[in-house]
Amino acid sequence: MPRGSGGASNVGSSGGNPSFRGAEQSLHIMRQVKSYFNVGMDHVLEVAADMAEYGLGKGEEAQTQKLRKMMLSYVQMERDIDIFMNAAGDVMGEECEEEGGLQRMLQEQVRDMSKGQRDADLKKHEKYTELEQKIWDSQNPDVAPSSLVISSPVMEEDVEMTQEQVNTRCPYTGQEMVDPVRNVICKHAYDKTGITHYVTKRGKKAVCPVAGCKNSKPIVVKDLEDHKEMRRYIQSKKKRHQPSASVATARADTQIASSHDI
Repeated sequence: MPRGSGGASNVGSSGGNPSFRGAEQSLHIMRQVKSYFNVGMDHVLEVAADMAEYGLGKGEEAQTQKLRKMMLSYVQMERDIDIFMNAAGDVMGEECEEEGGLQRMLQEQVRDMSKGQRDADLKKHEKYTELEQKIWDSQNPDVAPSSLVISSPVMEEDVEMTQEQVNTRCPYTGQEMVDPVRNVICKHAYDKTGITHYVTKRGKKAVCPVAGCKNSKPIVVKDLEDHKEMRRYIQSKKKRHQPSASVATARADTQIASSHDI
């Protein structure tokens, strides 16, 4: 029996085989369940993003460990369901007259596909690596997130990301961004008010205003998303450059005392 060649592409090819009509319905349900896993992963990422935005990562190791366990659980379930769906897709293209034979074939195929799967590979899942980045951001609120895109024509692969290289000015208005949004196509950041005015003014000619950007698709509002990482960085940058209230008060007291001595 050929193995591993059909995959999920064979699903639905069982024709009139009554043995797999119910299996096809089960696979349809599994696809829906898999979509729920993706929703769960996104919710975990949203919690991690909120922790980063509000600087809640430091001293919250118990909470971050819970997020890691939840994400690994979703990734594990996604992998298991993918293996089963691919195995079922292969077996549904087979013929077997023996009673219970197809079920045994399915179990054998699942075992074969499960061989070589390592738990360590779960941490290589894109959603898990994204979670780790957000956790790092939440624990290092004063450091520029590596996900921030440099809004300049400099080639990104030739630049080492540092705080000084993060451009917090809107490439259209030239002013400091107040409400940063990100283009989901090219990942460049703009101020929401400025870029909305630009899109309204230029219409279909409103391409990304960043010099050297290769994205030729006109900007539309639905392609703009809230840039939480940039907003958090801008807020942190402002705090670093503003003297604390106690320092400001001390300076004022010193100035008053000096004026009395004159």
